[in-house]
Amino acid sequence: PILLSPDNDTNFNHLSDILFHWNLDDTSDIISYRILLFDYEYNLLWYFEPVDHEDPTEYFPYTGPDYGTGNYIWRVDGFGYGDDVTLNETPYFIFSGTESYERSFSVD
Repeated sequence: PILLSPDNDTNFNHLSDILFHWNLDDTSDIISYRILLFDYEYNLLWYFEPVDHEDPTEYFPYTGPDYGTGNYIWRVDGFGYGDDVTLNETPYFIFSGTESYERSFSVD
C-alpha cells in the first residue's frame, strides 16, 4: 500500500482529527488491509481492519482511544490469499502480505 494521508510530520490537535488514506492497490492480490498506529517506541496502540475497501477514494477515521499529545507512527499492512504449509511436520496457514512505508505525525 502507498500511504497518501496524513503526510509525514503532520501536526494535529486531536487524534480524532486524523483521516487515514492510502492507495488501494487493485493490481495485486491484496484482499484485506490493516491500519496500525504505534507510539515512538513501536508499542502498538491501535489497529483497524476496514471491511469494505473497494473504493480507492475512501478515508478511514481514527476511532481508537485518545492517547493525548505525542508523536505517533502509522502504516498499512495488506494481506493476500494464504497457503497451507507444513514445517517440521506441523501444519500452518500463512497469509501473503505486504507493509507500507511508515509515516509519523504529532498531536499537540
